[in-house]
Amino acid sequence: MRRRLGSVAATAALVVAAWVVHELDATSWQLQAPFPVDGRPGEPLTGRNISAVVLADGAAPRTADILEIDGTQVDEVRTSGVFLLIPVAAATVIEPERLQSVELEVDGRRYSRLANRLDYDDPWGAPLEPGIRTRAEVVFEVPPEVLRQAGSGRLELGTAADVSLDSVLRVHVGLGDLEHAERVAPAEPVREAAP
Repeated sequence: MRRRLGSVAATAALVVAAWVVHELDATSWQLQAPFPVDGRPGEPLTGRNISAVVLADGAAPRTADILEIDGTQVDEVRTSGVFLLIPVAAATVIEPERLQSVELEVDGRRYSRLANRLDYDDPWGAPLEPGIRTRAEVVFEVPPEVLRQAGSGRLELGTAADVSLDSVLRVHVGLGDLEHAERVAPAEPVREAAP
């Protein structure tokens, strides 16, 4: 009888263990995730190898229907959506690296910067330097109805193409009542000593 109770207890323990393992679905675990550094517009943020200010010195995002590349009408890009330009000032902290991960999240949808799809001299294509800040605009192509419906979006910046084990700077950017122009050229990049 004692042996039989031991078998029943062992079987019950195995059933409970199997149930616990089933409930702890490994696919829902986040084994690798970015290290978020959250901030507000105009606030300096620093991650592992990136330091940035989004919308520094009171700058504001702007939108346009046509994007002029290199300031000429010959090199213009048209869209069925809207071009959204967000001013950013960024430098690296430890060693030179490019700003490889630049995304805008609006209402659960993610948009990559326009340079990932167009061949133009993107100021963020060159490596950022420690102590030397680059001021330029990040350009996104966004459907106009998304901008009309969304009050804000979240800009995410990182120096690694895969930020799953790196820091990512995240700033909520207001998207209501933006300055709009028919055509616009991205501001010329400026390099300056980082504060």
